[in-house]
Amino acid sequence: MTKVLTVFVLAAIAFGADTAREQKLQQAINLMESKGDAAKAMPMLEDVARSSDRALAARALLYLGQAQERQGADKARATYERIVKDFGNQTEMVAAAQQRLAALGTASETLRASRLVTNDSPSDTAYNTLSPDGQWLGGTDWMNGDLVLRQVSTGEIRRLVPVGDINQKSWAESPVLSRDQKQVAYWWFDYADPSAYGQLRVMPNEPGAKSRVLIGTSGEFTAGAYPIGWSADGKRILAMLDKSATPTSPRSRDIGWISATDGSVQVIKSLPPWNSGQGVTLHLAPDGRYIAYSGQCRQDGPETCVYVLSADGAAQTELVRGDTNQNPVWAPDGGRILFNSNRSGTFGLWSVLVKDGKRAGVPSLMKPETGVIGSIGVSPSGRYYYNYQAGLNQIFVAEMDSVTAKARGSAVSVTESFVGTVPAWSRDGKWLAFKRRHAGSNYFDAVIHSMEKAVEWTIALTYTGDSRPVWYLDGSVQLNGTPLRVSLSGGQPKEITAPIALPPAGVVSPDDKLLYRRANGGIEGIEVIEVATGQRKQMLTVPGGVIYMALSPDGKTLCIVGGTNNVFHLSRMAVDGSDYREIYSGVSPGQPAWTRDGRSILFVKPDKNSVVGRMMLVPAQGGQAEFTGISAVGLKDLDLSPDGSKIAYSSRTHDDQVWTLDNVLSALK
Repeated sequence: MTKVLTVFVLAAIAFGADTAREQKLQQAINLMESKGDAAKAMPMLEDVARSSDRALAARALLYLGQAQERQGADKARATYERIVKDFGNQTEMVAAAQQRLAALGTASETLRASRLVTNDSPSDTAYNTLSPDGQWLGGTDWMNGDLVLRQVSTGEIRRLVPVGDINQKSWAESPVLSRDQKQVAYWWFDYADPSAYGQLRVMPNEPGAKSRVLIGTSGEFTAGAYPIGWSADGKRILAMLDKSATPTSPRSRDIGWISATDGSVQVIKSLPPWNSGQGVTLHLAPDGRYIAYSGQCRQDGPETCVYVLSADGAAQTELVRGDTNQNPVWAPDGGRILFNSNRSGTFGLWSVLVKDGKRAGVPSLMKPETGVIGSIGVSPSGRYYYNYQAGLNQIFVAEMDSVTAKARGSAVSVTESFVGTVPAWSRDGKWLAFKRRHAGSNYFDAVIHSMEKAVEWTIALTYTGDSRPVWYLDGSVQLNGTPLRVSLSGGQPKEITAPIALPPAGVVSPDDKLLYRRANGGIEGIEVIEVATGQRKQMLTVPGGVIYMALSPDGKTLCIVGGTNNVFHLSRMAVDGSDYREIYSGVSPGQPAWTRDGRSILFVKPDKNSVVGRMMLVPAQGGQAEFTGISAVGLKDLDLSPDGSKIAYSSRTHDDQVWTLDNVLSALK
């Protein structure tokens, strides 16, 4: 198909009956192939198809059909059938159209989607790896942190690392089997043990077998060393290596090989800090010669590209670009890469030919309307595995009077709801800022909602984390821990640039002079930063570490969610580090909140299976906790309005599903 289209483009030069439309055809082709903008190209192609020049019109229809394939087979099929019916004297065009009709028919008949794994409560297992023989899915049972393998044919579950930690203080994830399937590499995380906060481990493929540590917390990649694949000889492990942020440098990500013997690291690609978010995914080619990965195409841009990197890091090719192209995986023969993309305007499964690490054809749509999916892999038999998250992030706003009156039998009054997460009230209570996942991507948009006028503004962020927006006295809000601030002084958002790039996930003192944030992910405690200079002023040691925190209305006391001995607890301490004390045990990880009088603290307590959270109210000095009447699946992120009249909180429902597409190899042919 690629060769045929190239000939058509060159042949256009030989026709001069409709010069203006010939130029428009070339513009449309450039939009499709260089910029991936099929939607903008289609009206231009439709206009060219009305040309009196029959050859030119047929060529435009052929390209129109190609563009329509990116939105679905039905419209494209009708266009190709029109070429066959109405342009019989254009033999080359008719032959090409017939080829496309045959290809569309074959793909439609052979690609069958079916759900493989149903995660009914209380199970909550997320699978993200596939064994080399395609017989085992690997993942984590998030109810207890166990590392599991599931045989796809029988449903048998093997618990390789039985953690059994219902409080999710420790867990194992990302199991990757060696080519001979005798060894398993995985990532281990333990909040309770600073020496095992994060480790890349290897173990025999036997439940309960003893593991070896290849990379630990004392090394450079403390934020993560996630295994991706094994070399054919089993001597090296490809990994995604994360470096934690420091006061002087942002978090960054590398791609590298790890020795399976001594844990030595060979970095083959260092990604810029702006391309180190959750949108980066890797997949190793079956022969181990190349690596496919997705990531941001440019700084401060939401677009994501697919790249092919040689195994030694010496050569890289940009394979696919456009709006969002993500989660690439190799076909079993290494001749194609499959990826999820919205090139057609909606998300579908696409493929592209690859030869010697370079693109060997134009991307083609395999299955439209898949939604945003996460590729797991393709089995040798041609079954494509992918996961789909059907969960929803929601924010609710309730009247605080009804919450505190719950004990007297009153009903809790929920007044508003939004799709989003991590809500934060402005200092005057007129605005609510939160984050909403950008449609079809791993990135968030910042949303600023006017509580008085019921209108909202959306600002695109190239960010994947869940840090809370930070408000200041001047009516501005800082997003994503970057220099970007949004001012509301004029009654609507206006981007401004803050002089200091403050770290994310912090809380600001009432006078805007100090910012408190977790140091090294909370392991080292809390660092106090001077807002005016961005310099660290003090370090506060917190027993058990810090996961979330909130500052009292008078700015004198910190409330902290942390944990020791696999149990999360609520504690408080003065902002100078003195008077530390635990006030409640058995807390769910999530943002606590102070009542406006500073006498009580709101927090979330999990039920027995850690799925449903209950909002509790406890005296700031400690004592009996009282249920407020608010409970929800995935309840977290509490924030009170400045006058204390309303409380905003978020809820997250999860439904992790594994799906398959059969006969992918036949469809590719």
